[in-house]
Amino acid sequence: MVLKSLVLNNFRNHRSTSLTFSDRFNAFIGGNGQGKTSILEAISYLCLTKSFAGSDATVVTRDENEFRVQGKFRSDFGPSGKCTESTVELLYRKSDGKKVLQVNQATVDSFSAFIGSYPAVILASDYEQITLGPPSARRRFLDMLLSQASRMYLEDLMAYRRVQRNRNRILLDMRNRASGRSEPSSSEMSLLEPWDEQLSFLGSRIMEKRMTVLSELQPYIENAYREIAGVAEHPEVHYEPSIPISAEGGLSRSDLEGLLREALKDNIRNDILLGRTGIGPHLDELLFVLDDLEVRRYASRGQHKTFLVALKIAEFFYLKEKLQETPLLLFDDVIVELDEERAKSLVSMLGRLGQTFVSATDGRFLQYLPAGDFREFEVISGTVEAHTIEPAAHWERV
Repeated sequence: MVLKSLVLNNFRNHRSTSLTFSDRFNAFIGGNGQGKTSILEAISYLCLTKSFAGSDATVVTRDENEFRVQGKFRSDFGPSGKCTESTVELLYRKSDGKKVLQVNQATVDSFSAFIGSYPAVILASDYEQITLGPPSARRRFLDMLLSQASRMYLEDLMAYRRVQRNRNRILLDMRNRASGRSEPSSSEMSLLEPWDEQLSFLGSRIMEKRMTVLSELQPYIENAYREIAGVAEHPEVHYEPSIPISAEGGLSRSDLEGLLREALKDNIRNDILLGRTGIGPHLDELLFVLDDLEVRRYASRGQHKTFLVALKIAEFFYLKEKLQETPLLLFDDVIVELDEERAKSLVSMLGRLGQTFVSATDGRFLQYLPAGDFREFEVISGTVEAHTIEPAAHWERV
């Protein structure tokens, strides 16, 4: 998939910006606060219906009520052997907080059904929480990946959250009415039964899919890490459910459903005490390991960043395989944070993958691009000037 052009109106400091892109590598160079990240943010709206950098209301240009972004896409070759082109437009009004999404001028009623139609892999500087931060950051990474790859997963995830909220309301009410009782009454337990049944069913589907995708991501992570780092370090990803299971994998969905149902029953006293569901896939953990040591605890800064980039490259290849569509790659202020050798390896890799959009305060990394059709955009105070990148003779060819 390729984004051919982009139009921004009243989008942060871009009053009216129109851009035409290279099919391969596009670099936005400018100082902090000049508007380069906003361009990647606008692309995120077109692909994922939301920003990776802030709330909708903060995106609207000061003293304006709405913003609009429009992009023209060309898809990969489908079963018919023909490319298809489409126009995606998103309008947000601050006055009523409403977003309107259109594809070829037809309004999209379900944003969740739209996710995955225009896949994108995003890596911004604050995504370091995926390797450095709490388990919730790692779950968000995995949930976004799977939501783009599988509409069914996204539907299950949304349904699970609804059921969890309903169960939590009952638990909170039970806590408030407990009056020192150590055990819930039979009538109270009967209120929970239908929610436990749904939570176990949906939760087991979510867990099964997570386990499967992590095993499929593993070889992609290994290959990407090796190419970027250039060292013989071995990265691994492990799934650690919040329910006790005997082994990672080897369990059917029905096994997982039964284990989750039993765990909910065993944990009921604690759940009532907390007033919320204290076990389930909403509390599962992903363990990132490098040479048998947990990345979050023991990795160096460079290893953290390399592991994170490898995860995102793996996400790219996974989505490409599952969707039969090449995702866009959006890297915001990431390359300049790597050391020279790893930046060189990453840029040369990105130059060979799908269409890439990179923002940076410094364009020196462009020298590492292989020869090809690349475009550099200089961004100053919401104005953009485009230049075609002509690799110099001494630049390394990969």
